[in-house]
Amino acid sequence: SKNNYDEVILKILNGIKAGEEDEVISCTGEILRAATINTYSFKQLKENIYQFMILCMKGIQRYYVKLESADYSRILVDEVMALEDHMAVETYIKIHLKAVLEEAGDINKEKSNQIVNRALNYIDGNYKNNIMLEHVAEALDISPFYLSRLLKKYTGKNFTDLLSEKRVKEAKKLLKGNKSMKEITYEVGFNSQNYFAKIFKKYENCTPTEYRANRGE
Repeated sequence: SKNNYDEVILKILNGIKAGEEDEVISCTGEILRAATINTYSFKQLKENIYQFMILCMKGIQRYYVKLESADYSRILVDEVMALEDHMAVETYIKIHLKAVLEEAGDINKEKSNQIVNRALNYIDGNYKNNIMLEHVAEALDISPFYLSRLLKKYTGKNFTDLLSEKRVKEAKKLLKGNKSMKEITYEVGFNSQNYFAKIFKKYENCTPTEYRANRGE
């Protein structure tokens, strides 16, 4: 029934978005089950599978517009009708799902890279303010949990580290000038000199005062 199909398609799409290959491939059984309901012949089963695969590809393409040009997204009725047994049908479904996964994986990666770059740009533009992971996630319209996972995956660091590193980097530039420690502390987004000194030391192995004293060397 249409409802069964919709559920399976949603499951497949969520699996593809999350890059959960096993989850997606395991839907093959559910597709076969959904296509077998009220079926009286193998030919009819294949017709159902064909209809399902068309629906499924349309659903996926709504999310991944770039997939429209991909070869495997053309589900050919002759190909499906030529399948000789249940095993062949199952293999056919799996091959198509695998192909979609690979293609979507590349697009997911591209999307993830874009999100990470936008997050880093946000930090660059707002490090002087009291920003938190939640603020960045909200600005990018994604969940903090998801953003946190992407940052860790693509930069190897968490949000706090990325923000602190940016602040320390800017502080080093300012320490070469004549601004007071207090001014520099607030200018790079810290609200206590002690905390600024502690974080600075963590990344530079010396305090801001020591850094300033040694800057001529």
